[in-house]
Parts: sequence; C-alpha cells; structure tokens
Amino acid sequence: MDTFDTFCISVITEYEIFIGATSTAQKDYWKNFIEKVRIISLDSEIIQTTIILNEKLKRTSNLIESADLFIAATAIHNNLPLATLNNKQFDRVANLELVYSL
Repeated sequence: MDTFDTFCISVITEYEIFIGATSTAQKDYWKNFIEKVRIISLDSEIIQTTIILNEKLKRTSNLIESADLFIAATAIHNNLPLATLNNKQFDRVANLELVYSL
C-alpha cells in the first residue's frame, strides 16, 4: 500500500484543487495525487453538520467561506484532523483539530 492510504480529502477540496490548477503539469500532478487518497463525498449527515456549524459561526459573527465550511464539517463529522495553510478561516471553527503545515 502507498503512504497516501491514510490521507483523505473532501470532495470540495478536490474541486478547489482542480479549479486552482493553471497548467497541464499541475493538473497531472493533482490527478496522480487524487488517485492515491480517499475522497470523502458529501452526504446528508455532512450537510447537517455544515448547517449546524454555519449557525454557530453566524451567531458569533465568524462566518467562513462556504467551501471551507463544507471542508471543516467533513473533517468534524468524520473525526479527522484537518491539515491546512488557511489558518485564518479554520481557526474560527471550534472542535476542529488542525494540523498546520509550512
């Protein structure tokens, strides 16, 4: 098994990766990466987690971008830590274990 077997990404992350890829080389790199990780799809339970998370953040005037909200809810629902460089958005989310990369 490959070392990436323990990594998961949200289907929303997959979307963000590919809309941000600007060259064929980048797209090829990410296609290779995506083949090696587990993609977590959205389902009704994750949507409900997203709704609850949105309500909590709205009450405290700490809303985050919609895509990040779905990614955070996916991690929370699946009890997974979230690796990110986007501390500004994800730091606002309670009960989200963050793994910071540099």
